[in-house]
Amino acid sequence: MSPPEEKMITPDEKQLLVAVNGLFNSSTYSDLTITCGKDKYRVHKAIVCPQVPFFAGAMRFAAANKTNDSNVDLSEDDPAAVKALLEYLYKADYKPYVSRLPVKPHTCFDNDTDTDTDADGDGWRIPSWGYAEPHQPCVHHDCNPETCNFKCKDFVCFACSPPGEIPTAAPVDLAFHLHVYQLADMYHATGLKDLAKDKFAISCRQFWDTEEFMLAAESAVEVDKPLRDIVIATVGFHLELLDKEGFESLFQSNGELSMDVLKIRAETLRWKRPAKSEENKQKEVRVSKRGRVLKPRKSY
Repeated sequence: MSPPEEKMITPDEKQLLVAVNGLFNSSTYSDLTITCGKDKYRVHKAIVCPQVPFFAGAMRFAAANKTNDSNVDLSEDDPAAVKALLEYLYKADYKPYVSRLPVKPHTCFDNDTDTDTDADGDGWRIPSWGYAEPHQPCVHHDCNPETCNFKCKDFVCFACSPPGEIPTAAPVDLAFHLHVYQLADMYHATGLKDLAKDKFAISCRQFWDTEEFMLAAESAVEVDKPLRDIVIATVGFHLELLDKEGFESLFQSNGELSMDVLKIRAETLRWKRPAKSEENKQKEVRVSKRGRVLKPRKSY
């Protein structure tokens, strides 16, 4: 199934977005104040409450207690992450912004375009722009019967053509996106959580060979699975990271990480577990329905 086509924004919709974006830095019509340390944000309930259940709950609590308190204190949270949260609620993005880059998807020459088939490799599907050439699309993928069986369709290499970059990014952004992700998770801002995860992944691709990546990786693997998977994929593609002292100790203390990196590497090399022979199957220990282990049958 092909991904849905992007909808063009009409002039009226664009005008609405511009108006909402402009309210972020304006106290006009504001009816709620959010404080985070020395920072104060005069925001609008109609914008922030529908997107963040915590804010909506705070307003319901104030109404139930018949108070006119329109203040929320987030001083215990990271000020930079709070600013990113509020900016996202008005702009559907936060600094530093991601710029989308054009890429050239590869489709094998004999691929049936009506078939929903993708490459068995490190890529993802995007709308085809008519680029087709039957050979090796990049140094990381070779079209042959053992890999894609010449059925690549709109293949884009993850390593050669990342989905975007952050031109003004710096290695310190790795920790920043991690903090934004954690804040979004805590306040159930699902859209911001997904965006922070994507930006963290992009920053990992940009700054994998930095001290900041190692520090962020140590924290990310303890947060939750999506960020852990990003770290594993990054290390799996850059095995030279395992020579660094910090990563060596991290993986020595966490055997599951090492196994996950091996699996990622095996997928990259397209290694497949050899099929068991009939003889080996017969030699395997049989387990009864009751769970009792039975000895292999003797062959006469």
